[in-house]
Amino acid sequence: MNDDMKTAWLSRLSEQAHVPKHEVALSRQQSSTQGANFVPEDASLDIRSIKDGVSSPILAKSLFDFTVSVLLLMFMSPLYLVIALAVKLTDRGSIFYSHKRIGLGGHEFGCLKFRTMVSNGDEVLAAHLRNDSKARAEWLKSRKLRYDPRVTPIGRMLRKLSLDELPQLINVLRGEMSLVGPRPVMSEELAYYGVRKHLYFQVRPGITGLWQVSGRSDLSYKERVEYDCEYVENWSFKRDIALILRTIPAVCSGKGSC
Repeated sequence: MNDDMKTAWLSRLSEQAHVPKHEVALSRQQSSTQGANFVPEDASLDIRSIKDGVSSPILAKSLFDFTVSVLLLMFMSPLYLVIALAVKLTDRGSIFYSHKRIGLGGHEFGCLKFRTMVSNGDEVLAAHLRNDSKARAEWLKSRKLRYDPRVTPIGRMLRKLSLDELPQLINVLRGEMSLVGPRPVMSEELAYYGVRKHLYFQVRPGITGLWQVSGRSDLSYKERVEYDCEYVENWSFKRDIALILRTIPAVCSGKGSC
């Protein structure tokens, strides 16, 4: 394989897998004897993490994400149908809801959910926050409301069991999200991360993660940021598996859901 082919192959591979900068050091040696091993300074994948065709842990994560998402979508297809019918019959709006979120590298994408709110949710929220100072303070603190007037009855049940987030498996297949990672945020929420927002940009947001198994809405947004940054700084594939296993009892308990 010549140098151009190697560069193209690594470029395509790096689009599917991203290694946080704290996890690896990029190879930048440019001597003539090491020209074939040179990686550009803006590369996101360390050439040393690939040897003799063996994948690095981050590539294993990408393969795991894709495989598990396909299997779950197939296995849960009857549940998807039941939820879709319930959403449609209880409120005549759309079945799915796509909201702009920030993902890997700061790129915006449409995060999918089963719709749990009334169709004019933005108007209802604005009026509620304008007329209720306590609700406004709660929203500013956590971007969540214990009592959210926008949520439909079926939506409340879906949220309690986190079933509204099942369509995000499609986001995983698209390469926009991961099974495990920080929860996807809106652009205005990046201000809460301050100088550490670069950590959020280094990974794909996840369906579940450290924040989800540690209390969810029972925590302040400041605590959520701390969990997100701690996850990125101490990432490992083994830890991802542990977080997935911890998600099951966390969801079943309904702790921190709203």
